[in-house]
Amino acid sequence: MVDEENDGASGEYVFTNNLIVGHGVWNETNEEFDYTWYHLPLEINPEDGINDVKVAFAPDGMTGWICAMSDRIPALPYTSYHPILFKTTDGGQTWDEEPIEVQLGGDDGLEAVWEFISDEELAAFFDPNPVPPREEIMYYMGYHMDLAVDAWGNPHISGVVAIADPDGSGWYHYEGVFAMFHIWSPDQGETWDAFNLDNLTTFDATWTASSGSTLSQYNRPQVATTNDGAIVFFSWLDTRITGITDNSQPDIFFREYFPTQLIHGEEVVNVTDLSNAMWNARWGCMSYYVFSENTGDEYNCNIPFAYQVMTDDDPGAEVQFMYIPDFDRSYVITNIADNEVESLTSMSQNFPNPCRDFTRININLVKSEDISIKVYNLTGQNVKSFTFRRLGNGPHQLSMDVKDLVSGVYFYTLTAGESEQTRKLIIN
Repeated sequence: MVDEENDGASGEYVFTNNLIVGHGVWNETNEEFDYTWYHLPLEINPEDGINDVKVAFAPDGMTGWICAMSDRIPALPYTSYHPILFKTTDGGQTWDEEPIEVQLGGDDGLEAVWEFISDEELAAFFDPNPVPPREEIMYYMGYHMDLAVDAWGNPHISGVVAIADPDGSGWYHYEGVFAMFHIWSPDQGETWDAFNLDNLTTFDATWTASSGSTLSQYNRPQVATTNDGAIVFFSWLDTRITGITDNSQPDIFFREYFPTQLIHGEEVVNVTDLSNAMWNARWGCMSYYVFSENTGDEYNCNIPFAYQVMTDDDPGAEVQFMYIPDFDRSYVITNIADNEVESLTSMSQNFPNPCRDFTRININLVKSEDISIKVYNLTGQNVKSFTFRRLGNGPHQLSMDVKDLVSGVYFYTLTAGESEQTRKLIIN
């Protein structure tokens, strides 16, 4: 769990330059999570705040990312609010101290960002002033974003990108100069790429309750994956009705991404077109994991969506939650079946470690494999072996009975197809 720490003593929002991170461990006795809470420092521009913050993990539960949307000092070139990320590889017990920032504009920014607006729209936006070079235009990402992590531990972010004021004080979210983007790293945060999922028509809508309070809805970017993290999915809201200028009558739109093939789906799909949710999918959302079955190189997926039906357009009244049950997609991903990627995408350190009787390992597979674990003493002698037959794709937790091993230090090697990884095992 993650949230921003707000010093509300003054009655106003004041970010304390700390994220609050909770690490939970399941307590089998009381069937609840036991949480440890701590601060993760994040110093930002004191004139700004945190627009959004999310946390997500790979299917193995070990590699995870925190993403906050804000701005720092010194500012990145031609970049206002942008993704700021922290990484963990031990299930959230520790996080990298130095954040990774994703630059949007500028020579070292994302080419897809500074190329997505047409020449005609740029000329109209800057008129009567001349249009600056594309890499010298300021960009902003916000307000909301979503985050998921694929089978290889790589983060995928979705959110609205738009032109910003040169001083970063504001941004322009109207048709022609803003779009829904996918921003991701293919190599654990070393480099970043971007893709324009779709140009948007409307941004927000606000309803007033009978009590006088208001509630606003935005484009609601959502990111999901298959249970093994092999496919990434995106959804968002947009109203595309002639004469409607706000996002008050949205449909849900959808696109996918295939990490092993480095390609996005060819077209944007209107999930709610000609359905009961058409022009009415308010607060539409998609689950983090979709229902998926993998047979060889074929994936059959059911992507769950839900939305809310308001009573008399009053956000203070009761709402009816509606479910879209039949949005099904099928894909063939030949790279996985052809062994162009390793079967074993991640493997945790065994836990507990040190141990005495039993210890466990979390792994993630992108295709079905036989798993073997061989335990060796310090002289290289194979002292114990385990076999797990034909485990399916997705996350698995493997248990090892080690109570017959004497106290000491060992090493174990886990093999899945052509993939091998070795870790240290300590017996009390």
